[in-house]
Amino acid sequence: MTSIKRSADEASTTQIIREIKKIKSGDNRPTFNKKSNDEQYKSVTRVLDTLEEAKFNLEENNDVRAAKEAIAQGITLCEERQ
Repeated sequence: MTSIKRSADEASTTQIIREIKKIKSGDNRPTFNKKSNDEQYKSVTRVLDTLEEAKFNLEENNDVRAAKEAIAQGITLCEERQ
């Protein structure tokens, strides 16, 4: 039961971080003339978000498992983009 609660807490923390970043970046998001440039920007932003999530999990939560999952997700996003 404790691991379930910890997983829920970690998920809510990462969700809060993502929502804060969306609010902050919404004001400063650049506009592009070409759709492909916009898609590339969004893709890079998603990868950076997952890497920052991994960094947060290592520094704040000291949770190596969650960090590895976030890094694996970032790698998957990179592979999907190519």
